[in-house]
Amino acid sequence: MNSEEYSSNNRSIRKTSGIAKERWKLLAQILQNGEKSYENNIKSSVSIRRFQSFGLFDVKTVSADKDVLWQDYSLSQHSTQFQLSVSELKCKIDADKLQGFNNTGNICIWPAEEIMAYYCLVNKHLFHKKNVIELGGGMTCLAGFTIAATSEASLVQVTDGNEDSVKNLSAMVDRNQQRFHTTEVISSLFRWGPGPLEDCLQEKFDIVLCSDCLFFEEGRKDLVNSMFNLLKPQGVILVFAPSRGGTFDMFKCLAEESFDTEVIENYNPTVWSLHQKIIRPNVE
Repeated sequence: MNSEEYSSNNRSIRKTSGIAKERWKLLAQILQNGEKSYENNIKSSVSIRRFQSFGLFDVKTVSADKDVLWQDYSLSQHSTQFQLSVSELKCKIDADKLQGFNNTGNICIWPAEEIMAYYCLVNKHLFHKKNVIELGGGMTCLAGFTIAATSEASLVQVTDGNEDSVKNLSAMVDRNQQRFHTTEVISSLFRWGPGPLEDCLQEKFDIVLCSDCLFFEEGRKDLVNSMFNLLKPQGVILVFAPSRGGTFDMFKCLAEESFDTEVIENYNPTVWSLHQKIIRPNVE
C-alpha cells in the first residue's frame, strides 16, 4: 500500500467504541427526525462536537442559511498560514437517501476526515508536485482541499459517490480558487464498483487518500481494486479509519493481496495526545 519513501506515513487511528456509538446515535437521530441540527439536540454526556471533532482546526462561522453552513477553517502553525472556506450541507436526510449511494458524508465532517486533513497539513511536503485523489470524501473532502491549499501539488481531485456531496465540493472549489495557487483542483463523482475504471484515471495518481470508508462489506473489495487501478506504480495510499467492529482489519486483509501495507497508530503527537485523553479521560 505504500512505497519505501512513504512507508512511515501510511496511518490509521483506532477510536474507542464509546465515541463510535455516539456517532451512530447521531445518525440514528437524523433518521428519526429527518434533519440535521447544529443546535444542542443530543442531550448526552458526549456532545455532538465532542465526537464530531477533535478540535484540530480553528473554525469560524461565516454565513448560514436553511441549506448551507459556510465556515472558515484555519490553523497557524507548522510554518503554514492555513485558511479554507468549508461548506457543510444542512439538508434533510432520510432512510430513502441512505439506501441510495452512501450518504453518511452529508451528515457531518467525521473525525477520521478531520485527522487526515490535519496530517496532510503537517506533512504537506509529501504532496508537492504530486497527483492526488481523495475517495469518498463526503461533502467537504477536507483533506483533499487542505492539500490543494498548502502543498503545491500538481493535481488534487476531490470525489464522492453522492451527487449532493459533489455539488457541494464544486461550490468549495469555486470559493477557494485563489488559495490553490498553481494546483489544479477538480471535483467529480466517483463510485468504486465492479465496472472498469475510466481510461483517463488509470494509473494517474501518486497518492490516493481515503478516510472511514471501510464499513460497507459489499464495497471493500471494489475499493481495493479501484485504488490499485488509480495508483501509479510505486504510488502510495493513505487510509485513516477506526477499527469499527473489525472492518479496518477486514479491509487490511484485502489490501494485503495487492499492496505492501503498514499500520501505525501513533503517527502524530498532537493527535495521539487527544486520542489518549478520549480513551482515558480521567488520567492526567
